[in-house]
Amino acid sequence: MELPVVIASIAILAAVTSSAIAAPDKPNVILILGDDMGIDSVSAFNAKMGLKTPAIDQLTGCKQLPKQTVDGRSLVPLIHGNTKTLGRPFLAWWYPHAGHGAQPCQAILKDGWKLVHWMNQNETELYRLADDVGERNNLAKKEPKKTRELLQTLNQWVKETARK
Repeated sequence: MELPVVIASIAILAAVTSSAIAAPDKPNVILILGDDMGIDSVSAFNAKMGLKTPAIDQLTGCKQLPKQTVDGRSLVPLIHGNTKTLGRPFLAWWYPHAGHGAQPCQAILKDGWKLVHWMNQNETELYRLADDVGERNNLAKKEPKKTRELLQTLNQWVKETARK
């Protein structure tokens, strides 16, 4: 299954955080793609827009809005090199939306492994990012124990954070 463009942010963040953890002394390049976003879509520039973009605001040095809600934990300190750890054992994503080429999925990045679970198809992909940064070699069938372990961790995170 091809990785949809909409889910590319997961791959970008996975690459950024993996490389930041594996080689903190090497420079990293961060590419942020925002579909259908313009400068007036960034919350620091247009609070009336209704979009909340705290990470983009923080990366660009803009002040966050007083009542801005942050859903999750900011990766900006890791990206800037102010910290070398995430302060938790994994990163997880939950993307329940379908349409425009995207399919509902959830993903986890842990210890250099990335697992993506496509919810509608009930299919799971597993990649070892250190050996396969392009995610071309799905190891889910070759590594069933690791696949089960990561999927169990991911499902527990979904349950604990009340994702539906």
